[in-house]
Amino acid sequence: MSLRRKTILMMSLMLLGLALLLYLVFRTIMLDSYASLEQQITLRNLDRASNSISREIERMGRSIHDWSSWNTIYQAVQDKDASELVDNLDDGTFWSLNINLMLFVEEDNQLLYGKAVDLDSNWQNKLLPTFEQYIQSDPRFLRLATGTMTSGLLVVGGEPMIIASRPILHNDDSGPAAGTLIWGRHLGAQELADFSEALKLSLEMHSLNDSQLPADFQRERDILTPASNQAVQPLDERTVAGYVRLDDIYAQPTLLLRTTQDREIYAQGQQSLAYLVAALIVVGIGFGVGMLVLIERSILSPLARLRDRVQHIGATDDLRLPISGSDELAQVTASINTMLNTVSQSRAALQKLNSDLEGRVAERTRELEGQKSQLQTIMDTMGEGLVYSVDGIITYVNRAFVELLQYPSADLVGKPFALLNAELDPTQTPVFKTPHQYETRLIRRNQSAIHLAITATPINQADMHSHRVIIIRDITQERADKAQKDYFFARASHDLRSPLSSIMTRLYMLGKKPEQLDTHLAILNQVSNQMMELINDLLDISRLEQGGMVLNRRNLVLQSVVEQVVEVQKADAALKRQQLCADLVETPVHVYADPTRLNQVVTNLVSNAIHYTSEGGQIIVRLELGERDTIPYACLQVIDNGIGISTEQQPHIFDPFYRASDEHGGSGLGLYIVKEIVDLHGGEVTVESEVGKGTHFTVCLALTDDNVLLGGKTLAADR
Repeated sequence: MSLRRKTILMMSLMLLGLALLLYLVFRTIMLDSYASLEQQITLRNLDRASNSISREIERMGRSIHDWSSWNTIYQAVQDKDASELVDNLDDGTFWSLNINLMLFVEEDNQLLYGKAVDLDSNWQNKLLPTFEQYIQSDPRFLRLATGTMTSGLLVVGGEPMIIASRPILHNDDSGPAAGTLIWGRHLGAQELADFSEALKLSLEMHSLNDSQLPADFQRERDILTPASNQAVQPLDERTVAGYVRLDDIYAQPTLLLRTTQDREIYAQGQQSLAYLVAALIVVGIGFGVGMLVLIERSILSPLARLRDRVQHIGATDDLRLPISGSDELAQVTASINTMLNTVSQSRAALQKLNSDLEGRVAERTRELEGQKSQLQTIMDTMGEGLVYSVDGIITYVNRAFVELLQYPSADLVGKPFALLNAELDPTQTPVFKTPHQYETRLIRRNQSAIHLAITATPINQADMHSHRVIIIRDITQERADKAQKDYFFARASHDLRSPLSSIMTRLYMLGKKPEQLDTHLAILNQVSNQMMELINDLLDISRLEQGGMVLNRRNLVLQSVVEQVVEVQKADAALKRQQLCADLVETPVHVYADPTRLNQVVTNLVSNAIHYTSEGGQIIVRLELGERDTIPYACLQVIDNGIGISTEQQPHIFDPFYRASDEHGGSGLGLYIVKEIVDLHGGEVTVESEVGKGTHFTVCLALTDDNVLLGGKTLAADR
């Protein structure tokens, strides 16, 4: 699109947007103002109508005073003489008082005389009995105090009326009251038409309980409240209505009065808005045309000439433009000339740069070759196997992958990867757009099986081939560790379930044979101790594996620990008629260790020897001084002549839950804990055994001299 068309389009859109914005602003301001003025006038007319009814109520209240305080009427009601009342109540009296109903009620609420007048219909024939029935059912406005009165609206027999009630008194308003005088004026269609004529308003009124209430009256009936009893609503584009709720003599909502009027003010506002918008459009069009002419002469035409001159430069290679005037376009022309001079200078510099660039490209090529060599070295020194394949064909393998599979590199490159694992062959597996991870099992060249964790990552290239980088990690040991952990939990669950079953059995037997209480309690105590030992061992294993076991080290004499354990374990050895003795060096052996954990080590070794030694066997706990690599050590030995451990079992006896023989029971945790505690102390535990001849455990711990750890050892094991 040309600049000229863009300018015309933008000017048109701007003028259109401005006209629309001004229309919305003026519409909001003007029409809201006219609508507010219309509402004020409607509310004012509504007040006039309701005030007119209120004034009529007040007038009737003032007029009834003259009749209720009249000795003649007082005497007639007191004497219950209705003839006197009949003589004074002709139709002219009702016309002069502007009422339709007059009732004389005795003190006992009995109607003495009543008369209703309506010249337009026979409404008077049904009003009197209806009203008489009403005052009998609800005589609240009959029981008035002397000197008081009440007046207001009331709906009787479905017809709205203005009612005034006052006690019948003497001329001087003295009592007691002989009865009650009630006046009423019917507010029918004719009366409402009289109000409309007097006020020059269109009025309509309905009872709130009218079953045929018009729709707009029903809507306002549900909206109006005592706090907000007036409302203004447009009925259509030409008519607006105001509504007011009128309360009856008991202050209860009873009537809804509506006044309607033409929407001349709002129509005038709409007409004014239309004239304003038309004026804006005319002015905007004229302004737009003028702006387009000015822009054409001052901007667009000079720009067109500048364009033609620039095109002339491309055709003639004349790097100069003529400058005319002093405006911004002239400045642009001068800037173009400056740019052309710069282009001319840059052309020469570019030729020199091209020659320099060739040298830099050669240098960069050498750098890339060096980086490629570095990358090759990095990939060859990776601990994980790396394979790069294109369309499933191996193009590169690193040294770790060659060592892992034990195949020469020449036997792998150029071959389909499916020869090793079909899952990574793009012709047999879906193409993954994100890294694909899984585990698999492969057979190496020596036919040994290994478990691998493989991550195959697709590489986006410009060609249509499938490129992948495959990272291969040996997880054979991880799987073995996981299997050992699963075995650990299975054995722990089994060893805990057995004593629990014994406890439940003994508790059952205790209920059946309470006379054997001592026997059951002894067995329960034994089983509970076994469970406690197993749980303590499990807790120790948890602390050891999580690095949470803290050693409270101090300088101690090792003989005291050994003697204490031997003394405690002699009772268990005696039960199997075994000989348990200690052969300790006389020189005090000082070690820097945790006495509690060291006691646990010796106890586990001695207890294990008692457990796997037959009745009548012999167990020796020996403490000697030795030397390893010129460093003095304390050597604690536990020697028995029990069943012994086979050569195949010896590498596993320090594994958790491993037992050399299931016939002798045990948790299989003791020796594992022994080794871990000794390792924490920086020591070493070894075993020598022969099946049928016995077992020889040796624990070596560094000696201390004046509480200083010998042999260059540190306290790094305190954790």
